[in-house]
Amino acid sequence: MDWSNEAKELLSNMLLVIPAQYKELAKNGVISTAEKIAGEAHLEQVTQDAVARGFLKSTPKEFLPLTIDSLEAFGVSLADLQIV
Repeated sequence: MDWSNEAKELLSNMLLVIPAQYKELAKNGVISTAEKIAGEAHLEQVTQDAVARGFLKSTPKEFLPLTIDSLEAFGVSLADLQIV
């Protein structure tokens, strides 16, 4: 599936805050989840919204506050996420 430039940028930026030993696992999980979200929404490409949702869905609960803070630091508002 194609990815928008904004989606690629958010993925790259969010991976910067993940410890090295978990980075590849997180990347693979988010890619899979984001592509599933985009596919279920019948989108032609993975969007920034799908990546944000992918991070939220694949993050363990104990790290969710850090994920939310990071998303907001990169300009993603949880209030603005589209319902998919």
